[in-house]
Amino acid sequence: MKTIKQEWKEEWLPEFQNAFSDLKCKKTFYKQIPNLLTASRLLSPIIIIPLALVTNITITFIVAAFFALTDALDGFIARKYNLQSKLGKMLDPFTDKLFALGLLIPNITQFVIPIIIMLILEAIIAMINCASKLKGNEPVSNMLGKTKTTFLSMTSISMYLSNISWIKTCIPILIITTLFLQIAAIISYKKIDLEKDRLK
Repeated sequence: MKTIKQEWKEEWLPEFQNAFSDLKCKKTFYKQIPNLLTASRLLSPIIIIPLALVTNITITFIVAAFFALTDALDGFIARKYNLQSKLGKMLDPFTDKLFALGLLIPNITQFVIPIIIMLILEAIIAMINCASKLKGNEPVSNMLGKTKTTFLSMTSISMYLSNISWIKTCIPILIITTLFLQIAAIISYKKIDLEKDRLK
C-alpha cells in the first residue's frame, strides 16, 4: 500500500507539473480549461461561507449555483473536446467534497441533523476512495456517485431558498433522497474496492 507521501510524489506532483507547463504555453493552455473549472470549486468555501454570513440569500444562491454549474461544465468540455486528464480525475472527487462542505456549513444552524449526517456520509465515501487509491485500486466515480453528487448540490442549494414555500416543501424529499444515494454510493464503492482486492 502506498503512503500519502508516495501518492503525492508519484502521481499528484507530476500531474500538477504537466498542468503548469500547459498553462504557461498559449498553444496548450486550452487543455487545462476543464481542470481550471474543477479547481475553481476549491474556492467555494472561502467565498460561499462569508457571503452567507454577511449578505443576502439571493447573491449566495447565485454564487453557489455558479460553482455547481462548473461541476457539469468541466466534464462536458473534457468529453466533448477530448481533454480528459488524470489530474482531472484525481481533482474532481476532492473538489466535490470541498464544494459540498462550502454549501452545507452556512445552513447547519437551520438543518443541523441532516447536514451532520450528510457530512459524515461524505467523509466515509472519501475515506473509502482514499484507502482504495492508496492500495492501487484506482477508484472511479460511477453513475451512482455522479447522481449522488447532483442531488447533494440540489439539496444544499435549495436550503438557501427555504423561505420559498414550495421549495421548503421539497427539501425533506431532497434530503431523504440524498441520504439514500449517499448510503448506496458507500456500499457501491466499497463493493468495487473489495472486488478489485480479490482480483489482485
